[in-house]
Amino acid sequence: MPWNACPAIACATATRWPPASVGRRRCPSRKGTPRLRSWSASRPPCDGSAWTPCGTSGRIGTSWKRPGPTRRTPRPRCGIFLSGTWAVRRCLLPTWPPSVQVTCGKPAPFSGGDEVDILYGIHPVAECLKAARRPVRKLWVTSADRLWELARAAGAEPSVKPFFVNREACDRLCGSPNHQGVAAEVGDFPYADWRDLLEPSENALVAALDNLTDPQNVGAILRSALCAGATGVTLRSHHAARITPAVAKASAGACEHLRVALVSNQSLFLRAAGQAGMVRIGLDASGASLWTASVPWESGAVIVVGAEGRGLSRLVGELCDLKLKIPMAGEFDSLNASVAASLALFEAARKRASR
Repeated sequence: MPWNACPAIACATATRWPPASVGRRRCPSRKGTPRLRSWSASRPPCDGSAWTPCGTSGRIGTSWKRPGPTRRTPRPRCGIFLSGTWAVRRCLLPTWPPSVQVTCGKPAPFSGGDEVDILYGIHPVAECLKAARRPVRKLWVTSADRLWELARAAGAEPSVKPFFVNREACDRLCGSPNHQGVAAEVGDFPYADWRDLLEPSENALVAALDNLTDPQNVGAILRSALCAGATGVTLRSHHAARITPAVAKASAGACEHLRVALVSNQSLFLRAAGQAGMVRIGLDASGASLWTASVPWESGAVIVVGAEGRGLSRLVGELCDLKLKIPMAGEFDSLNASVAASLALFEAARKRASR
């Protein structure tokens, strides 16, 4: 029989039943006229505030209340949970493979050690995952969209569980706001032995960076060297930029696929390259034109790039077999170190491919 056929129920509901503050609630996820939501509904509203009776049944006369923060209270299926000062979205990606387990909560602590490298940026982290030359211990992302972009750039899902953090926390982790919502704790960069860059000497094309200190210039040269087909790059181990997260970001992750060696002095490497039969070319404003100079590219080459402003040091300049310059029109005769190195690397690649 209808629910209001009983006289007792009809009498009780003659005035107002259910109470306006209890029975007729609007579900936040629905639009239109408020609908009656029973306390015994199989699924609570998506804001987690279902009404429950204060008693053993839902008979007439039972008082109604809103549940407190008890363990039996159903948690919302979506929304933002605040844990301390960290806002974490507790949901899985709708388009993400089910094998991925997203871990929510506070950002994971560092794995330990005195020196921790925090790579940041979608492409540096993706190339690190793709190259698999150094381990990735932790992964932080600011949103599900950033996690999906990282997987698309890497070509596969990450092998580590990602932690969702807000942008301010990611700024503190990276020490820079240019992280694009992705950061990762990785191992030390695997530097190569500089002697391995000389083998085979007849096909080697090495870029030697002499005292470059700007991470942006070093990263741009590493990116151009990889695209031009260089077999390696040498860096000064002291008083110069090394492979840091800033250099990896400037190279867009190219350093993860390139052999990079540290030398105490570039003159040591140049002497060994000369003994191996490689031609040593220094980029200097007083040299001959790069476009018209006769260079034996087929015997292997080392392109030496000087520091910003000062150029080649005296000892390194004396060890160079040739000095070349980029011809320029007009009164302005200065090029960025990364631009000059890129032009020389691609000119060497063009000449070597045509022979």
